[in-house]
Amino acid sequence: MRLKSVFVLLFAALCGCMPERLPSDDGGTVDSGVPDGGLDGGVLLDGGAQSDGGAPSDGGEQVDGGLSCDLKPHDSVLGTARLGAGFRVVDSKVLPVTYHLPLGVNDEVLDGGPGLAVYGYMATGRVHRLGGWPSLEVPDDTNVAFDAVKPVDRSLQVLTTWALPSTHGQLLAGYRTVQAQAFVGGAVARFDTQHPDGGVQWFDAPGIESALGLGSYFLVGANGLGSVTGTRGVYAIDTAQANPTPSLAAAYPINLSDTVRPGLMAVTTQGLVVLGYYLDLANRHSLRLPPPAPLAVALSGGAPVALGDAPELSAANDIVNIAGFGAGVAVLHTSSFSGILPALGQLQYYPLTPQGGQAVVGTPTSVLSADDACTVVSQLVSARTELLVGLWDRNGQRIVRLAPR
Repeated sequence: MRLKSVFVLLFAALCGCMPERLPSDDGGTVDSGVPDGGLDGGVLLDGGAQSDGGAPSDGGEQVDGGLSCDLKPHDSVLGTARLGAGFRVVDSKVLPVTYHLPLGVNDEVLDGGPGLAVYGYMATGRVHRLGGWPSLEVPDDTNVAFDAVKPVDRSLQVLTTWALPSTHGQLLAGYRTVQAQAFVGGAVARFDTQHPDGGVQWFDAPGIESALGLGSYFLVGANGLGSVTGTRGVYAIDTAQANPTPSLAAAYPINLSDTVRPGLMAVTTQGLVVLGYYLDLANRHSLRLPPPAPLAVALSGGAPVALGDAPELSAANDIVNIAGFGAGVAVLHTSSFSGILPALGQLQYYPLTPQGGQAVVGTPTSVLSADDACTVVSQLVSARTELLVGLWDRNGQRIVRLAPR
C-alpha cells in the first residue's frame, strides 16, 4: 500500500467510511472500517507534499428533496449552519489553504499589544507561525516556527496528529512513524514560543493520538511518554520544569471485548477536565469527568486516575470532537460525513460546574446546527472564553470565532 493511500485511509478511519487495512501498533494491520480513536490525520507524502485530502466533497450530493449543495443557499460565514440563540459570531477569517491544517493558538504580544497568535501544523511535521489573529499568512519557508519531527525520524513516514495544544506560551506537536505499513514509534515535540532559542525538546510517545494543555502541564494520550511506558493512558509533563519527568496521570480501562485507544480531551476555564478514550468495536468516544482532587494528586506524582470509574459526560455515541469553551465544553455530534470530514450536525455546549468534588454537567444548548452535509467542521480550537470553529463548504474554509452572548 502506498503511503498516499494510507493518508486517505487514516481519514477514512476517523469517519469509519472505508473498510481497508491500516498500520497497527503491534506491527500488523487493523480494520479501518472502525474509526481510529484519536486525531491522526496528516502525513508526509512523497517527499513532503501536503495532501489536500481534507477538502470536503464538491457539494454534488442530493439534499433537501433533491436540492444539491451547489444550489443550496450558503451564508458567507456560517455556510448552511444555524447559530444558537445563546452565542454570537465575533469575527471570521478565511484560512488561506486548500487542505486540512490543524491550528493552535497562543497568547503573545503582537504589534498592537496582547493578542492571539495562530500556528499551523503542516503534514510535513513543521509548525508555522501564521500571524496574529485575524491576519493569517500562508504557511511557507519564511514562517516556520519549529520542526516537530526528530532528525532520526526523517527517514520514516510521518503521521502528524490533529492537535496543536498550547499552555503557558508553549506548544506541543505530536506525530507517529510508519515503516512497512506498521506503526513503529511516535514522539511529541515541546517548543517555548517565548524562548525560541531553546529549540525543541522531544519525548518518545508511542501510540500518541491526542494531547491537551492543562495549566502548567501537557497531557498526552499514548502508550507511554519518555521513559514511562507499559500502560495505555494519559501521561503528563510539567511545563514549568526544564527537563520534566513524565508521569501517568490517568489509565484507560481494560476492556477484554474491545480495543481502548486514546481519545478526545478538553479543559474549561475553571480547570475542569474531560478525558476521553475510544472504543474501537463499539465505534464511540467515551468522555469521562475525572474528579479534580484525584487528578491533581495524579499530576503531582500520585496514583493515576482510573478513567473507567469516572462519570461520563454524555452517553451519546455520535461524538466526533470536543474543545474547551469558557466554563464548559463544545461537543460535536454528527453521524454524517462529507468526503472525509464530519458534517456539521449538532455542535452543543455542555456547561460544567464544580460541586461536591466533582464536575456537574448542565443542560446542553445548541451552538451551531445544520440539517444537511453541505458544511463540514475541519476543527475545534479552544481560545479560553471563545471558540474557533473551522467551517468548510463550497465557499472555502473559514475559521469562525464564537463567544457567548
